[in-house]
Amino acid sequence: MNLSGDITASPQLVRAQSTTQVGTSLSSIIRTNETNSNLRELFAISPTSFNIDLTAGIKL
Repeated sequence: MNLSGDITASPQLVRAQSTTQVGTSLSSIIRTNETNSNLRELFAISPTSFNIDLTAGIKL
């Protein structure tokens, strides 16, 4: 089952640094709930597997 609803119908705005803020961090909050998505249905299903994408880096 895929996430659907109003939350997926339009692009969600995400904050980004300006050129003078390179190296700093920003955060964006995108609220997903039962009124703008099928999140309740997604949590109600019993998964048979989980797929997790991982990225690793080496700090020297």
